[in-house]
Amino acid sequence: CAEELVKIGFDGYAIGGVSVGEPEPEQFKAVEAAEPFLPEDKPRYLMGVGTPRQIVEDVARGVDMFDCVLPTRNARNGTLYTSQGKINIKRREFAEDDSPLDPACGCYTCRTFSKAYLRHLYTSQELLSFRLNSIHNLAYFLNLVRGARQAILEDRYEAYYQSVAACYPEDHPDSPDHVSEILNLRKKVDAGADILLSQLFFDNDNYYKFIEDCKIAGINVPITPGIMPVINEKQIRRMVDTCGAKLNDKIECILERYGEDPDAIYDAGMIHALSQVVDLLAHGVDGIHLYSMNKPSVAKRICDGIKNLI
Repeated sequence: CAEELVKIGFDGYAIGGVSVGEPEPEQFKAVEAAEPFLPEDKPRYLMGVGTPRQIVEDVARGVDMFDCVLPTRNARNGTLYTSQGKINIKRREFAEDDSPLDPACGCYTCRTFSKAYLRHLYTSQELLSFRLNSIHNLAYFLNLVRGARQAILEDRYEAYYQSVAACYPEDHPDSPDHVSEILNLRKKVDAGADILLSQLFFDNDNYYKFIEDCKIAGINVPITPGIMPVINEKQIRRMVDTCGAKLNDKIECILERYGEDPDAIYDAGMIHALSQVVDLLAHGVDGIHLYSMNKPSVAKRICDGIKNLI
């Protein structure tokens, strides 16, 4: 079929019939069967797909475009995708949770509302619930494919494609102790995580100690450090309350001195973040995950500051 369609000549090609309930491996086989016959200079569109895993898998197989009701349909049902996993906002555990839905997401929903409020909206069946949940899920999926596109342009899609899990150098807020944190992380790696992406931290020494503890526990996969510049006091205090990161004396001093001056705290926070990045690069890290909160100026300033170091 694909060969005959290519003979006719179209501006793009759709692969269909692979999102109607068949097992996931069969879907991948169908894409693999059609892809070799499709021209590389024409877009390949996979109809009705899919989950985050399916998207990254099918991009690896040569697919360029997707469409699916899943992000908004699941949003209307209270199922939300986050950097820390999929959650059901209906659950009672979120009734008094004042943290943002996803501390790594900069969408309007995550910047503005807590899990508790989102749960209240959903359980009350307020129409605003469907809108806010959809805004977040769409932002999650757009960030997923945006990251895939950038990884392809930078010739590092294989690393992006690998299974990524979160880790917490200063321990998850729900972890009973540091030993439990490391043992739980080992379970993630044993379950198939190829890369670990760290939550934000402000003291590099804590990250280096965490790396050593992981080595002792037999965790040998790459651990990418996460850096978040302090550019807003309210935002950063909310973030650390959510993810378990600790504000060291340097950051507290910056917040105390410049917290009420937006321009000053932006400059001071960027300088501190840049010093962290320089130190990490000097210690030989292979990459850095920058929590820019959807602010391109933050990423640009860091990149400009290290352009002669990499």
